[in-house]
Amino acid sequence: MEDVKIKISVLWIFVTLAALTNSILYLMEPGVIDEIREGEIVGMQIGPELLLVMAITYYWAPLVMVSCPSL
Repeated sequence: MEDVKIKISVLWIFVTLAALTNSILYLMEPGVIDEIREGEIVGMQIGPELLLVMAITYYWAPLVMVSCPSL
């Protein structure tokens, strides 16, 4: 059973790294930084609520799953 928990933890690490890579590559596209400065991402208004949900969904949740594989 311990072997399965290690494999799941490694998979969650890859999910986190994939999300970070996706964010970096997205920010490298021309014009994206200007859209963010204007308060818009892909046509959606950026607000504190959206930033919080994105941070929890893409970064915090996978890192918690790595540290607590029994969840």
